[in-house]
Amino acid sequence: MGMYEMIKDAINAAQKIGNIEIQQTLIEIQNQILDSQQEISRLRAENDALRDISELEKRIARNKSLTVVVLDDDDEQIPYCSCCWDTDRKLVQIIIKDDGKFRCPNKDCQNQGMFDKEMNVAYHKRVANSYERMNNELRRKSPCQV
Repeated sequence: MGMYEMIKDAINAAQKIGNIEIQQTLIEIQNQILDSQQEISRLRAENDALRDISELEKRIARNKSLTVVVLDDDDEQIPYCSCCWDTDRKLVQIIIKDDGKFRCPNKDCQNQGMFDKEMNVAYHKRVANSYERMNNELRRKSPCQV
């Protein structure tokens, strides 16, 4: 028999003998037990969340520039925002743009920066080549020589 059931039985016994003072005391004890059980449940959930974060922390690895984090045992090496991890312990996957830059989609963070410098250089070469092709095409089609 649990503590809650014992208190309930004691309240019933106090009712039978008509002792209102004991009934009220037992009801207060019963309420305190319920409050304590709720607090224990809340603390267990909080403890589980902290344990999960602690386990994740063991798996976190940072890239050379410290701008993103990855899980070291992840074969895909999905990049996450280091700012979101450092401040809120949340893994928010970053968005990598064609120009090698990244941004965090978290509206409260908006961290951004360079993710891949080689990708950035290749992007700017492609853009420059596009402009050069457009200019050559315009020169070829234009009746006036520039």
